[in-house]
Amino acid sequence: MIVSFFSNIESEGSVDLEISFLDKTTIVSAFVDSGNLAVDPMDMSPVLLIKNDVAKSILPENIIDLCDIDSLDRKIKKRIRLIPVSRGGETHVLVGVKADSVKVIMDDKTEDVLVTLAIDKEGGTFGGFKALMPSAAIDNAVV
Repeated sequence: MIVSFFSNIESEGSVDLEISFLDKTTIVSAFVDSGNLAVDPMDMSPVLLIKNDVAKSILPENIIDLCDIDSLDRKIKKRIRLIPVSRGGETHVLVGVKADSVKVIMDDKTEDVLVTLAIDKEGGTFGGFKALMPSAAIDNAVV
């Protein structure tokens, strides 16, 4: 499924996220956008786009580059996704991965959200944020 992850629809604000993968965790601010319509073709979950530097802080390099997939543990291989998206009329395929957890942080509460991470290596701006969160992923989060 090819979808566009940018639109002219206004942002719904921002959220802080805690993203965990294996033994690493990072906290980032994400731009919430109802125009982010990217979905994981495997399970149709919304896609959280992250900047390359965020990916480097929590993911192994061979996942980011998909250079040596055979070196990955079998359980990790099952978590890798290829996410087709369209941007500016062109089709792109982004490297995606299922994180251990993604949580929305607000005040002293956290709420798990079900998303697939996708790495934007092309340097999208995301309104100055480190990630682009689809509003569909947090519609049911009670924080």
